[in-house]
Amino acid sequence: TIIDSDQKLLSEVGSLADVITVEGDSTTFAVLREASVRKCDLFIAVNHEENANVVAAMLAKKLGAKKSIARIDNNEYLEPNNKEMFIDMGIDYLFYPEKVAAREVINLLGHTSTTEYVDFSSGKLSLVVFRLEPASPLVGQVLTGFADETPRRTTLTQLFYLSKFPTTQAEWRAVVGANPSKNRGVKRAPVERVSWIDCVDFVEKLNSDEYLLELTTFLGPEWRYGLPTEAQWEFACRAGTTTPFSFGATATGGEGAFGRLNGNSSDEEDGGDKRRKRVVNVERETTCEVGLFPPNPWGFCDMHGNVCEWTSDRYGEYDPTRNVDPTGPASGAERVARGGSWRSPAENCRSASRFNFLATYRGDNCGLRVGIFRRD
Repeated sequence: TIIDSDQKLLSEVGSLADVITVEGDSTTFAVLREASVRKCDLFIAVNHEENANVVAAMLAKKLGAKKSIARIDNNEYLEPNNKEMFIDMGIDYLFYPEKVAAREVINLLGHTSTTEYVDFSSGKLSLVVFRLEPASPLVGQVLTGFADETPRRTTLTQLFYLSKFPTTQAEWRAVVGANPSKNRGVKRAPVERVSWIDCVDFVEKLNSDEYLLELTTFLGPEWRYGLPTEAQWEFACRAGTTTPFSFGATATGGEGAFGRLNGNSSDEEDGGDKRRKRVVNVERETTCEVGLFPPNPWGFCDMHGNVCEWTSDRYGEYDPTRNVDPTGPASGAERVARGGSWRSPAENCRSASRFNFLATYRGDNCGLRVGIFRRD
């Protein structure tokens, strides 16, 4: 049973899952009784209003729920003395999403080795770590001759961690508390309609004391969440390849159709080698579920299309004198996004493709991919 005051949201949920929905305020006795909370084994209050969650969980327990959980936003509530107070009020557990996510990231890092990835929490977060030796080359080859994609040889020298998938709407909402995306009808779709400034704010929330407490304990005080530079992003996208796409020289559409999908999917055997491939019935053009199509050779998904991914760099022509751990220009109003999107033609989804947008631009073609980097 799901309780919410938003009838439209309840209708959407009811059409997607076999659940009972109750419209109303979960902090009132009448609505809780209508939802038959006295019969429930577990009542979970995950409203974005912390006070409403505490009241609803407390009332549900008083009305007969066997266990109650409340989502909170104040870390102070987790201190031992304060937790006892909530238990006395009838709330069995307090759920603080930021702390849970931080623990999972740290757990991942503790079991990750060079160029391998580990999924956890059913794929909620997935990071890949690269241990780059000095003089590890990134080769930027350009075959179409765009003016701002001058071929260059770049050297990356720093270890960094990067997410296997673009940030999803669920992940964004868990941290920010809202979902700005246009396409909300696809399970595990990437977040979009987020500006570069929005993404920086998102990363700063990840860099709150609660996240860093466990992150820096494991990796050291110099580590932070962030956006990759152009060079770091392209290195991960190419995955050791020198062709225009990480999967080859040309694109046929079967490699993922660059995210322009929204339909029913299923798995079937791919010829005689008994590998599985994803088959999608295309209904309209929009973003698609992250990880729907095969990853690149290093395990990264959705590097070609789906959503353009903001980088930390300002836009400008490549500086040929800066070829070791390069960053963008020191000034400029535009920021760089990479990878192309569901709106892009195939040639604009190449590993070398660059897009420049104002830092305030919020389009349904732009998202992000979070990494972990060492800061000086």
